[in-house]
Amino acid sequence: MSSIATPIVVGPEEGRLIPRPDTGGALRIKLESPQAGGALTVYESSGPAGHTTGPGIHSHPGFDEMFYVVRGRYEFAIGGVTHIAGEGTFVYVPRGVFHSFRSMGEMQPRLLTICTPGGIEELFDQAVRGSGAPASIP
Repeated sequence: MSSIATPIVVGPEEGRLIPRPDTGGALRIKLESPQAGGALTVYESSGPAGHTTGPGIHSHPGFDEMFYVVRGRYEFAIGGVTHIAGEGTFVYVPRGVFHSFRSMGEMQPRLLTICTPGGIEELFDQAVRGSGAPASIP
């Protein structure tokens, strides 16, 4: 990782859009790993109202993951404990800890995610490569 010398400001509708056909939503990358010298990746995710699935139980041995609930409510299962997270809630999941999360479905959800170190956007790129036209974040 190298240090970054240039400040970055990303507006509400700015950042690279990655469609998520599996959820009907999209990710908007707010800070790409190379922009932060590899230190972190920041992205916002959104899906349609009523969508209540999320990634199954998993862990990340190589990075920590942090979530901030911007809109809606989410259910997080972390290390076998379930937490209901409303707007304004911050969740930290250290690397290696098994977790899952899903929107509660009452409204259009929006979640800000920070991964450190960065690089998770490469996995999203691989997952959607060739999947069609970009979606937009509602």
